[in-house]
Amino acid sequence: PYVWGANDENGLGLGLSTPIITTPTPIVSLGSHCIVSIAFGLNFGAALSDTGCLFTWGVNDEYDAALRAATEC
Repeated sequence: PYVWGANDENGLGLGLSTPIITTPTPIVSLGSHCIVSIAFGLNFGAALSDTGCLFTWGVNDEYDAALRAATEC
């Protein structure tokens, strides 16, 4: 998937500190996963793959990005 817009706290999942992304940019870290759904909140995002893997990124100060433990997908 491609993302653009406000990128506060890496909320777009690009690994960049640039606060505003003005052109559509791929989320490279999702690799070759086939993403079927993607959603964004305030400073975090989530993507669901066709195999049921859930990927999250961004601010995690209240576990809103669900990053307590990492698992391989």
